[in-house]
This record gives sequence, C-alpha cells and structure tokens, in this order.
Amino acid sequence: MKSALVFALVLSLLTPSLSFAGQARPTQSWPDVHNWKPGWEVTESTSSSEMRRLYFMSADDTGMTLLDVSSLALPAHAVRTLRHAIAEHPDYVPVPNGVTFKLDDQVSLTSVGLFVRDQKMADYDQIIVRIERVDVERGTAFIEGPIRPAAEWGKIAAAVAFSSPAWILMLMCARGCR
Repeated sequence: MKSALVFALVLSLLTPSLSFAGQARPTQSWPDVHNWKPGWEVTESTSSSEMRRLYFMSADDTGMTLLDVSSLALPAHAVRTLRHAIAEHPDYVPVPNGVTFKLDDQVSLTSVGLFVRDQKMADYDQIIVRIERVDVERGTAFIEGPIRPAAEWGKIAAAVAFSSPAWILMLMCARGCR
C-alpha cells in the first residue's frame, strides 16, 4: 500500500514537467539568437497572423538570415540537401556573384537561385530570407525557436519521467515491497 502511494506521488510530481518539456519557448532577447545553431528549425509569425517554418542560418546585430523552403514545391531530396548544406556550411550564404555552390550531384545554389538538375527551381530571395532585428523588437515579426532542440529535450524528459517511477518502485521493493 505504501509503495503504491509513493508511486502515485512520484508520478504526479513528474507529470507537469512533461507538459512543458516539448514546448519551444519564444525568443526573449536578441542575444539568445546568437546561440542558435545553423539548421535549427524556427517559426516566424507576422502581425498579419501568417506563419512559416524556417531554418536558422546566421545572425548578427542587425538581423538574421534564414532558409525558407515552406512555400516552394521542391523535391524532397533538394530540401534535405539544402538543410544539410546550411547546417554544415553556413558560410555559403550570402552567395557571392558568379559563384556556384554544388551541394550534391543534382542541387546547386548560386546568387541567382536554386537549381536542381540544372533547372532553376527558385530565385535566391525566395529561399534565403532576411529578418531585421528591428522587426523582431517591434513585434512586426515574431520568431519562435529553436523547435528541434526543444522537441529533443521533450523526448529525453519523457523517457526519464516514464522510467523513473519504475526504478523507484524497483528500489523500494528491493528493500521489502508489500
């Protein structure tokens, strides 16, 4: 009886942490943005309630550069290649005039745009977007992120929370469970 009561108490204490563990928290200050890693997924919402998922590339004191593939009909392979490229080589952007970055045997990025199998799929400004710091501070653009690390933290917290009661119960029963 006593172990069941302890089990219920431990479970009730852990349950609230699960509801918050997977939630991404909004950016509170601009210096937080400098800790983000290239390739992390963020959400931008504007004052007109428009939302889009973007991938963080870099930030400086005046704004941030993001990859936007949400509004384009791109092949899945091209999206994966782009995301991998910005995570591994954030220095590719901005692309200098006359330079072509061959991301793999089919996908390349130039200052003109994105090409898949030598066919232009998007203009450069359609996939590489800049959000000014002033817009974030004024509330014209609201950036929430990063999404991926929060989701990973949520999985870890859930695993610990769900396994902890079992370990506590086993330890208690090892001492004389009735």
